[in-house]
Amino acid sequence: MAAVDWVSKYSEYIPWAKDKSTEKEGKKFNFDITKADKIFDYLLEKGQIKLIGNHRIPLAEELKKKRYCKYHNSSTHNTNDCKVFRDII
Repeated sequence: MAAVDWVSKYSEYIPWAKDKSTEKEGKKFNFDITKADKIFDYLLEKGQIKLIGNHRIPLAEELKKKRYCKYHNSSTHNTNDCKVFRDII
């Protein structure tokens, strides 16, 4: 289950996110999926998504060498590996 709400559909072009197209697991993405974590931060900063309830993104020091998905508020995978978030963006 997602731990964020989409405020509105984001339509601004993010040039640094489109450095290269990526294909993974038979799906083609028109952005660099290794930047999904940074895209999440950017959308949050721009007010396009908001955290739900008591969702708090841990500090970088807390996450050293740990998996964490900002979209799901989960430690089962990283945001860059989140299939749901990649499909949405």
